[in-house]
Amino acid sequence: ALPIYEWFEQITPGNVWFQPPEGTELSYPCIIYGIEGEQSEFADNVRYKSATRYDITVIDTDPDNLLYKKILDLPQTSLESVYVSDRLYHYKLTMYY
Repeated sequence: ALPIYEWFEQITPGNVWFQPPEGTELSYPCIIYGIEGEQSEFADNVRYKSATRYDITVIDTDPDNLLYKKILDLPQTSLESVYVSDRLYHYKLTMYY
């Protein structure tokens, strides 16, 4: 399977950030993502399945850009919320990978 970064690079080349530091200058549309935790399943006191939970934000100046829908096509991904801040459209998604 592809690393998550490479999947996002295919969607918006050059505008993918993993937990960018404060003050990073972004160009839009962009994808910002970070690790939020891990989901594990156990049987007989042994972990047999685990997936990392990613918090993903797609930010764009265009309200009609459906870039976030391309991410929704990836396995185990859901849209959590949509909001506008500083005239930028933010699409918050969660992915287990």
